[in-house]
Amino acid sequence: VSYEVSIGLILITVLICVGPC
Repeated sequence: VSYEVSIGLILITVLICVGPC
């Protein structure tokens, strides 16, 4: 479960960074 959560947070961070970055 922790892996899924960490992966989800990473994906969200990447998606958010795609905009400004």
